[in-house]
Amino acid sequence: MSTTDDILAIQHLVARWCDAINRRDFAAAAACFATDGVWAPPGSEARGRAEIEALLEQLVGPQELLVQFAANPLIDLRGDSASARWQVLEVGRTPDGKNLTILGTYDDRLTRTAGEWQFLERRFSFLMFATHEGDAMVHPFG
Repeated sequence: MSTTDDILAIQHLVARWCDAINRRDFAAAAACFATDGVWAPPGSEARGRAEIEALLEQLVGPQELLVQFAANPLIDLRGDSASARWQVLEVGRTPDGKNLTILGTYDDRLTRTAGEWQFLERRFSFLMFATHEGDAMVHPFG
């Protein structure tokens, strides 16, 4: 693969992650990780796909709505490993009906195994976490 192909493949991996989160397909999100990968949102850490899926269900599952966007990738390739940094915006609605806005950063370590890029580690840091009252139209999942 060329450098451009690797960068596009990593960007596609992050798009798959965001899409799985947005669709609440936590098994698909966990499948973005190496078998012993680590997902570390603030205050938690899950190792391995089963733990990652369970933690996603615990943290994201109760939200009435959560949509995640990742932008501004900085990707550093080193053969079959890479690091990346993404700015993330999440908007949603909490179980108690409040609007939710989250800004943060993902710092990733990645590996290429059998030609496929996967996360070894994703660590999320908050830049802003806000809930607020207000009207918003929410379409149910499904």
